[in-house]
Amino acid sequence: MFARMPALLTNDKRFRSGSEIARLADGMMKKEEGRLVRVDRVPMRWGEMDALGHMNNVSYFRYFEQARISWFDSLKIDYSPDSEGPILGTISCKFIRPAIYPADLEVTTYVGKPGRASFMMFHEMYLAGDPATLYAEAGAIMVWIGVGDGKSRPLPEWIRKQLTTPISPRPSPARGEGA
Repeated sequence: MFARMPALLTNDKRFRSGSEIARLADGMMKKEEGRLVRVDRVPMRWGEMDALGHMNNVSYFRYFEQARISWFDSLKIDYSPDSEGPILGTISCKFIRPAIYPADLEVTTYVGKPGRASFMMFHEMYLAGDPATLYAEAGAIMVWIGVGDGKSRPLPEWIRKQLTTPISPRPSPARGEGA
């Protein structure tokens, strides 16, 4: 059975080949294509280290999630059953170098590329105060939905403006919630 596994996976349409994944990743947003909307500065927690002595990969996604949610909170997005808002459609992360405790982290959030019912986001995680020390980059696609029924909806005009209106200088880092 195990000897046949690669052939079974190759023919299974639920799984993608390495070249398909690379092609999809090439379509992800780059920060140069987006608009910087948020910078968060948060201390790394000691408990986020794994057995190898660096921050566990799951923690990177949690920091990116908090940055997204903090931006949505600043826009007063309401997730009550009769409202609309963004949900995470897909996310990928490129781990550049390991973050090692103790470290203050800076997470940047960029938005861009609005579609009919979705938009792209891009995050970077740096050592705070040292943009040359890049720990990770993440690309995400957010899908606008009706919260009650979970179905995609066209992006409202007000969010399109948020995604495309130029912003002046880089925002000051916000101290992270729950840090």
